[in-house]
Amino acid sequence: MKHQLYFGVAFAALSFSGSAFAQSTGTIDAEEEIVVTGSQTRTAINGIEVPDTPKARTVLNNDVLRTAAPGQTLLQAINVVPSVNFTNNDPFGSSGGNVRIRGFDGNRISFTWDGLPLNDSGNYAIFSNQAGDPEIVDSVNVNQGTTDVDSPTAASSGGTINYRSIIPSEEPGAMIVGAYGMSYKGRTYNRIFGKLETGDLFGTGIRAFITAAGARNDKFRGTGEIAKEQYNIRLYKELGSNGDFISIAGHYNQNRNASFRAITLSQADYDFRTNGRLTFDNNAACARAVFVGGTAQSDATVSQPSTLIPTGISTTTQTAAGTATGFDTGCGNYYGTRVNPSNTGNIRFNSKFSLTDALTFTVDAGYQYVLANGGGYTTMSETDPRARGYNPGVTTGGVDYSGDGDTLDTVSFYAPNNTNTNRYTLLSSLRWDFMEDQYVRIAYAYDNARHRQTAEWGRHDAAGNPIYSFGGRQPNLQVNDNNSYFLRGRDRFSIALLNQISGEYRGKFFDNKLEVMLGVRAPFFHRELNQFCYTQLTTGNPICTSRTLGTTALAIPTGGNALNFLYVVPGTTSTLAAPANAVYAPFRQTYNYNKILPNVGITVRPMDRVSIYASFAQGLSAPRTDNLYRGVTVTVQPETTDNFDIGIRYTSGPIRASLGGFLNKFKNRIVTAFDPDTGISVDRNVGRVEIKGVEASLSVNPFPWFSFNGFASYIDARYKDNVLASVGGVTYTVPLADKKLVETPQWQYGYRASFNYGPATLGMNFKQVTSRYATDLNDQFVPGYNTFDLDARISLKQWGLAKTFVQVNVTNLFDSQYLGSINSQTSLPTNIAGLIPGIATTTNIGGSNPTYQPGSPRAFSVSVQVGF
Repeated sequence: MKHQLYFGVAFAALSFSGSAFAQSTGTIDAEEEIVVTGSQTRTAINGIEVPDTPKARTVLNNDVLRTAAPGQTLLQAINVVPSVNFTNNDPFGSSGGNVRIRGFDGNRISFTWDGLPLNDSGNYAIFSNQAGDPEIVDSVNVNQGTTDVDSPTAASSGGTINYRSIIPSEEPGAMIVGAYGMSYKGRTYNRIFGKLETGDLFGTGIRAFITAAGARNDKFRGTGEIAKEQYNIRLYKELGSNGDFISIAGHYNQNRNASFRAITLSQADYDFRTNGRLTFDNNAACARAVFVGGTAQSDATVSQPSTLIPTGISTTTQTAAGTATGFDTGCGNYYGTRVNPSNTGNIRFNSKFSLTDALTFTVDAGYQYVLANGGGYTTMSETDPRARGYNPGVTTGGVDYSGDGDTLDTVSFYAPNNTNTNRYTLLSSLRWDFMEDQYVRIAYAYDNARHRQTAEWGRHDAAGNPIYSFGGRQPNLQVNDNNSYFLRGRDRFSIALLNQISGEYRGKFFDNKLEVMLGVRAPFFHRELNQFCYTQLTTGNPICTSRTLGTTALAIPTGGNALNFLYVVPGTTSTLAAPANAVYAPFRQTYNYNKILPNVGITVRPMDRVSIYASFAQGLSAPRTDNLYRGVTVTVQPETTDNFDIGIRYTSGPIRASLGGFLNKFKNRIVTAFDPDTGISVDRNVGRVEIKGVEASLSVNPFPWFSFNGFASYIDARYKDNVLASVGGVTYTVPLADKKLVETPQWQYGYRASFNYGPATLGMNFKQVTSRYATDLNDQFVPGYNTFDLDARISLKQWGLAKTFVQVNVTNLFDSQYLGSINSQTSLPTNIAGLIPGIATTTNIGGSNPTYQPGSPRAFSVSVQVGF
């Protein structure tokens, strides 16, 4: 599914003076004691700091987060971190985007809120548009290369992104933020946020905050609206004076978004040359058939008032000539059908207890709920075998879905891939400070996601809009066959279970000249699959029916699992040994993955201003649950990584500088491509991958009125093996060896500069991203791009309003037109002659063309915060 996110696991971790740089409460507590090396090292410039840890890390605090447009996704802020590239799908952050760190995509980056996992439990995706409101976020820390030793993740074979909540204030107060914005052709944005701080409640020592926010904006291209609501509450109580505490909190987020239509390179080229900018999107209206009894009508063949689709354009360049012909038929690309509804909520608990002077115990625990889908559209004949319930031998009759008194029509239905998840998480750790500057810690993590995926068909109204955002989950809108069987596109239940034990030792020696971290984690992943529908052998797509499709069990292929393997032709009485018609019977299957993963690091400080660091960690990414439902054809293996970091840092007064090198070696690299039509991501193994590079940052604050943060990275990410692809029963060798990794720019560089004068502050962000490949075979790429953003604020503090200011934001000031997020493929459908020996130029080994999301255009917003 497209929109499934477990935001809401906002376990409230203690802020510890805003200076801890880790994830779980246990790690935060441990690093606060062992990592702090002096106030000079921990001072942020422009709200950005590089902590002196054995790993490559960057931390952004609330000061820099709040310089962005109000409500902006937190991942947009981390674009100033070396080797990080986030492509935002809209200027106000409510439509998601793609993130990459050193060539690691979002599916293999551990995304956490106060230490607990937010990655989708089925496909490990990150959905950034539902992150916590920036007003309640204390900091975001980015681990560029490796996970922490206690990271509770099935996804991460590389870096982490963790953001932490603020703690309630000791003083009562309130804050309200109102924002108005505008993007291309006057598309508007409105947001309001409110927070109430209770201070000490009735002398109990408990303090709390409660927030509410609502945002709406027009899409910057096409028709439709993006709407978001979010509510947060947190109660917090300190236990004594040693940092012990307990916290209980809740979170609810609701999105109702019309999604942006992805575009191929050919379409983008034609669109830009014709319109002067990228405007291609979903259709503004849906023309449905007018059903009349006694004659046949079809929703599938009605021509739509759509954007022209270019044909005959070269897909290898952006300047080839082409013409536009043809219109869409059916309402599959109508904006009202392409929606992303989601409801997420949680209750969470967080705590720290000092059992003795030497023993510290921490517990984070919580429950989260998700109901979400990525929209969906289908049409079906009223005499389709699905409508007849696959009744053997029945070739007449059907169901009158159009209501015109006959069964001659083809009718459209809303077919969203709903996902409903209930997730339970527990993190605990026990730390023993057995001597000064040395400790050992053991931790246990439990994460149980119960993942129900059903594509319940629902009804459209006369204008083609879904009557209910979640389709047939509302019983009176269900679509039944003539056996009263509820039609659905899929029906399955998964359990994604993690049990993990980890341990670490940390020590400082020789008057803090040497710091050592030795750790190991042992994750045990259990995947339980319950497929309640048949599964097509050739495609992996489900067939959901009340009928038994066949009874002839055939031999299990070599290496297959013990499933009931059937060859059948749906809707007939025949059972044929024809691979094209093969299905798997409904089944239950389990998979287990585990590995011992070392995690070690060292920091040497040969002089006061210089430190040298190095680290090594192994990572494991288990196959996505979604892709294990392909029955005996499952070939995707767990991905493992060896990650190395080495670098040097320099700190002197107003200067902070860091230079580092990294090497990431993958085995069984998993590449994922998302299909926006089915809402399902599909994995493929591409063998070994090697990523190496250099990254640098420089922060200077030479004058009280000026500060500067520069960053740069060079990444060489390449496949090391050729892979095999089977087309039409023939196996070909696809020459991937030495090709570059998709969606990974070789160079990124930029800066943030800030100027202060009296009550006024002016900030500037610039970033350059070089070209990126869209296919494994490197037969399509998109050019590089740059963006320039401005922010300006006037504080009213000198007039007695310390918490009140006016802020203006302009993003993409020069209105750069570029392609951002990429849905990659193995290769183009039609391969260049001679590129693969023995393969015809018309042979398809890569699926459909890669598709892209155009980057956000120029947009501005003005906001006013009033606090007291």
